[in-house]
Amino acid sequence: MQGRVQGGQQPIAGAHVYLLGAATAGYPTATTGASVSLMKFSAGKTLLDISSGPTNGFYYVATDTNGNFSISGDYTCTSGQPVYLYAVGGDPGVGGDPGTVNNSAAGLLAMLGNCPSAGNFATAVPFIWMNEVTTVAAAYSMSGFAYDALHVSSPNSALSKRNIQNAFANANNIVDISSGTAYATLPGGNGTGAPNTLNTIANVLAACVNTSGPSSNNCATLFTLAKTHGSTGTAATDTASAAINIAHNQGTNVAALFDLLSTTPEFVPSYTSAPADFCLPIRFTSPELGAVDGVALDSLGDVWLATAANPGIPTSVNGFSQLSPQGVHLTTVTDATTLTAGPQSLIVSAEGNVWGAIGSKYVEYVPGNSSVYSVANSMSIIDFGEFNGSLHYIGFQGSDYFDGTFAPGSGDTGTGFLAVDGLGRFWATNHGSGTLTGWDSGGTRLTPAAGGYSVGSASNGVATDQNNNIWVGSSPTSSSLNAQVAQLLKLNSSGTVLATFNDSSNSLGGNVYVDGANNIWFFVSGSPNETFLEFDSQGNQLQTFDRINSSGGPRSVALDGSGNTWMAAGSGVYQLIGLTTPVVTPIASNLVSPYTTPASKPQ
Repeated sequence: MQGRVQGGQQPIAGAHVYLLGAATAGYPTATTGASVSLMKFSAGKTLLDISSGPTNGFYYVATDTNGNFSISGDYTCTSGQPVYLYAVGGDPGVGGDPGTVNNSAAGLLAMLGNCPSAGNFATAVPFIWMNEVTTVAAAYSMSGFAYDALHVSSPNSALSKRNIQNAFANANNIVDISSGTAYATLPGGNGTGAPNTLNTIANVLAACVNTSGPSSNNCATLFTLAKTHGSTGTAATDTASAAINIAHNQGTNVAALFDLLSTTPEFVPSYTSAPADFCLPIRFTSPELGAVDGVALDSLGDVWLATAANPGIPTSVNGFSQLSPQGVHLTTVTDATTLTAGPQSLIVSAEGNVWGAIGSKYVEYVPGNSSVYSVANSMSIIDFGEFNGSLHYIGFQGSDYFDGTFAPGSGDTGTGFLAVDGLGRFWATNHGSGTLTGWDSGGTRLTPAAGGYSVGSASNGVATDQNNNIWVGSSPTSSSLNAQVAQLLKLNSSGTVLATFNDSSNSLGGNVYVDGANNIWFFVSGSPNETFLEFDSQGNQLQTFDRINSSGGPRSVALDGSGNTWMAAGSGVYQLIGLTTPVVTPIASNLVSPYTTPASKPQ
């Protein structure tokens, strides 16, 4: 493998380049899950690190005065093992003659991906360009499994290994590793990248890389703003770990970090003013996609979409579409007999079957089958849930609310969404009456016979967390604003409100999701912005993220096992790289052994 290390547009001379593999020691911390050194002794080629620092005992190669390096026969890796390059130190050309400065704060990354069966990357990745752009791409892709640049690890299970492999493969959709440039159009031609965001963050890092060292004003400011928890926690010691911290806190200190940019940025296109957040959205499209109404993940990390034919897109269909974890189209499922319209309320069952609703019938697709199964009902189906292999659905007939398995609930009107907790209790919001209704796994109603728990008018999204609390998004009317204001409520099973968040402006509360860190994600639609809000399990707001601009807003959101968020919007689907903590997929598998609680983190 040949490569080059650059800081912005300048070569870095004398940088130490390490070849590292992800460990299988669980999710990493500052002291556990250290990455594995893959380089070995080779006379005249590799050098032994005797720095007494975190890379002590690792072999490395050094860059020449032009930033070039070569790794040839100096390493081995295990097939499927996630592998990356880490370069640290060196002279970025700010001190006169090459080698007169060693900026120990200059840390750069490049994602090689998953080790080929040959045990090396000679054919798969012949040339690697390492710079701040490849660093951001690597940091965001691996963020669900990285504590810092030298602690990248996953649990040793088949599920977790697959999740981290999917994460490493995502970097290929973000940056061209052979040139160090961000993709505007994805290499497969199936979507668009986010070069402005990627280059802007890269320019933030370059402000530190191209200095004399960690004591420079730019580096000191970067490390203060990009700690492990954003403004708090442990400060990074190099720009690679700072990039990982930014990926973990994509809505924190954005404007202050943007202020580090030079008036002549190293990488373009780049934002000319501070964005609202540093989310990294990739948008996927496919000819069969019309209006995408639902998104769900299966156990492999594949993405299932529910799509409705759009007259303006002649190739679009009513059906299900399957994408790989990297957004590559795999399957289109159509059936003229059963898929008479676009399915909604999409879920994937624990068995891997795909379910959706079309009016008063539900449809099921078993992967590998040539047709779609359909069952008609007397109600309009709104949402699905699953527990112990039993599928439940909710809907309404006239003004009465129904559970498809249990008895109707008179007085509950205009149903919203359904969630299941770890005890097999089903919780449904009732949009019209502003209530929450619950049943136990045997069908006994837990909430008052008529109306349920009051959770505010226009109650919509509902989710359950790892402690079996219920989170509801609604839109009660504010007396001070004389308008609807998005509200997020945390309740226990007795209906006691444990925490409340009220938005500050005219807005509507939408979907609610819980990730593997037990953090709550709440979608708010309205004025002045449409956003995602992140909360901890106590209801404290952590971060705010602007919604991706799209026609009609996000119709459905799903979280995956690699730390990404998928959002169906318009005629495509967005993948927000590294935004959330990995969670077990499909949702129903969180309540299947060995998991017992909603939003479990894969082990």
